[in-house]
Amino acid sequence: MSAVTPGRIRSWLVDKHLPLWRGAGMDRTHGGFYERLDSQGRPLDLRYKRTMVQCRQIFVHAHAASLRLPGADLAPVRHGLAFLMDRCRNCETGAWAFKVTPAGEPLDRTIDTYSLAFVLFGLAHAGRVLGDKAALAEAGQLLGTMDRHLALAHGGYHAVAEPDWTRRPDLNRQNPNMHLTEAFLALFEATGNALYRNRAVVLVDLLVHRLFDGASGTLGEYFDGDWRPDIATGHRVEPGHHFEWCWLLHCFARIFERPDVLAIADALFAHADHQGVDRTRGGVYDEIDRSGRVLVDSKRIWPLTEYIKALAARLESGGARADRAALDRALGWIFEHYLLPDGRWREHLAADLSVTNDQMPGSTSYHIVLALTEAAHALDPDWARG
Repeated sequence: MSAVTPGRIRSWLVDKHLPLWRGAGMDRTHGGFYERLDSQGRPLDLRYKRTMVQCRQIFVHAHAASLRLPGADLAPVRHGLAFLMDRCRNCETGAWAFKVTPAGEPLDRTIDTYSLAFVLFGLAHAGRVLGDKAALAEAGQLLGTMDRHLALAHGGYHAVAEPDWTRRPDLNRQNPNMHLTEAFLALFEATGNALYRNRAVVLVDLLVHRLFDGASGTLGEYFDGDWRPDIATGHRVEPGHHFEWCWLLHCFARIFERPDVLAIADALFAHADHQGVDRTRGGVYDEIDRSGRVLVDSKRIWPLTEYIKALAARLESGGARADRAALDRALGWIFEHYLLPDGRWREHLAADLSVTNDQMPGSTSYHIVLALTEAAHALDPDWARG
């Protein structure tokens, strides 16, 4: 397997993948982006659009524009932001719908913190590349509302609420708080506002003191109200989230000069790398337990993209030769088994890497684009210039 070069990454993104979402992926009738494309790259009639998908697509095009990739422009960012602000937001309550109809009518008004994390993330990136102060102000207002209604006593945010912000009984979950950390980093870089730095610090402290288990080197997914692992599900571990937190902690350390968090990044990476990566056939398992036993042996594309991001971050932080070899290998896997030459991809693979679902959710492009750009930059800081 020959090494995947930054030039190949650039060509695939610029010539194939980004045009797919600027073309077939954009809904020019109702606004925003389609929820999903079929295996041939045609929009599927799913009769809904998730707010989270709109925000992730906003990021994809904002990120491409910020890198000044050929063909990237701000029109898709404005297109997505208009739909997000006009159709997904409830101006009276400060809430954001979880789902709307294709035309933008409310379909599911559930307040989902995972979705809100991406609203903040999308507003941060749109506000930054467009110079849109209103988008950044909207993010600040949303965070204030979340602080009033969803903030937890021991840190982090409650996972789900009714449309009037009344909390719905649920387990505490690490995943929304991980993506809130990502959003706060983006908002800090967009605004320089210390509020977002402080919020990111609180959530990293939550990871360090409550979510991360030092004895096993693992990160759980589900917790009780005091952030103790849930009795029934607290043993479940997703290697992809280990890698995602590893990358986030490297970003946190770089932005705020906090190298002390990298020891936990290394521990999270080590467990997922040793137990969650299939070095024989390639890919990353969807789910394991704290001992490393494989619970779900399928291999969606996103855990592999997070592995690539973690390896890229480690390499840029002075990683060992093994990190470079592993990054080359992981890039080879993703181009051989997941990414198609025309910009499409395979979403779900079985343990043996046979295809089980080749529909393309609009949410996944965020994972793919970020992983490939992080990897290309780690291999060649000038890659985007061609």
